[in-house]
Amino acid sequence: LKTLEWNNSHPISGDMPAAVKELKQQPGKNIIVSGSCMLVNGLLRAELVDELRLLVYPLMIGKGKRLFDAETTGRLRLVSNQTVSKGVIALVYVPQ
Repeated sequence: LKTLEWNNSHPISGDMPAAVKELKQQPGKNIIVSGSCMLVNGLLRAELVDELRLLVYPLMIGKGKRLFDAETTGRLRLVSNQTVSKGVIALVYVPQ
């Protein structure tokens, strides 16, 4: 992947935490990660996440992948929860 269609988006390869740390030091607003549990877990372990927003949908699938490991879960504090529509809950966590 060499180009991205989203405005102000750039592909990153190699050492992801180092690349994100460098991005965070540049002027600008937010860095958004959508739909990548492996990447988010790596960024949480590297202490590069300032805020984590999750949408929880009321689905019964019986079984699935664990979103975070026990070490990561213990490092997050819930600061906001809100039902947004049809039972969907918006959660906001920050590192402790």
